Amino acid sequence: MNSDIVESLGITAELSGTQLSGPALRAMAEELSVYDASAVLRALSRCRRELRGRLTLGEVIDRIEDGHPSAEQAWAIAVKAMDESATVVCTRQIIVAQSAVKDTWYAGDKVGARQAFVAAYTLAVDRARREGEPCHWFDSVGVDNAMREGPLLEAVRNGLISARDALQHLPNLERDTLLASPAVELPKLIDLAQRRLPKKEQS
Repeated sequence: MNSDIVESLGITAELSGTQLSGPALRAMAEELSVYDASAVLRALSRCRRELRGRLTLGEVIDRIEDGHPSAEQAWAIAVKAMDESATVVCTRQIIVAQSAVKDTWYAGDKVGARQAFVAAYTLAVDRARREGEPCHWFDSVGVDNAMREGPLLEAVRNGLISARDALQHLPNLERDTLLASPAVELPKLIDLAQRRLPKKEQS
C-alpha cells in the first residue's frame, strides 16, 4: 500500500469534511492501488480543489487520468466510426458502447443513440478502471484508403498508436524503409505527421 496515497487520502478527506475510519481509509487506498500512483495523487489533488461534498472512491476514480477519453470525446469518435469508409483510432470501451447503440443510430434516433452511448461507455470505462484494465488505443481502418492517412498520422503524433501500427496501413509512406530501421522509424513518422498535418493552434 502506497503511504503517499494513504496520507493524501487522509488530507483530502479532512479538507472535504469527510470522516473516514482507519479501516475505511486503508480499504479506499487498497482499491486505488491498481492505478498508477502518480495518477491517483493527481486525482486527489483535483478532489481537494473541486469537491463540494464528501470524498468518495468514485470521486477519486472519476478524476484519474488514465488515457480514457471523456464520454463526449468518445462519442465524437464513435460517430465517425459509424461511417464504414472512415478510419478511426479508438479504445475497446468505445467499440463496446458503439455496438450497443448502432441500431438506434441507424434508425435515425441520434439523440437517443448518444444518450445510450454515454451510459454504456461510462459503465465500460468504470468497469475497466475497477478491474485495473489499462486504456489501449488501436486503429479501426475504414474501406476508403484515401481517408486513412490523416487519422493515423494524428494518432502517432499524439502517442496513441505506434508508427509501426500506422505504417501497416500506409504503404506509400516509405513503409519498407522505415520498418527495416526500427530505431529511426518513430522519429521519422512523427516528423512526417508534423509536416503533413495542420499545426495545432497555440493556446
